[in-house]
Amino acid sequence: MAATRKAKQALTDIRKQTDDDLVTEVYALREKLFKLRGQAVTDKIDDNSAFRKIRQEIARVLSEQAARRHKANPKPRKPVAVAKVNPPRARAKVAK
Repeated sequence: MAATRKAKQALTDIRKQTDDDLVTEVYALREKLFKLRGQAVTDKIDDNSAFRKIRQEIARVLSEQAARRHKANPKPRKPVAVAKVNPPRARAKVAK
């Protein structure tokens, strides 16, 4: 239950940030993940779940960015054209 509270709190914190703050947040999280990967190769990592936590945080920020982009410029959905499939025609045998 505490984990969902933390996730909801993280979401509200993300939603309060400006667009520029979100860009810098993604950059910082990706750099943190990169350093953690390097640390995994050279040293032993204390918290293996840090990889997943950072990736989830990056996903939260990117989802909020996508939601803001969609809200600012919603594209109308075009109906998908269904390709008509014609059955193969029987070929007439050509006499030789």
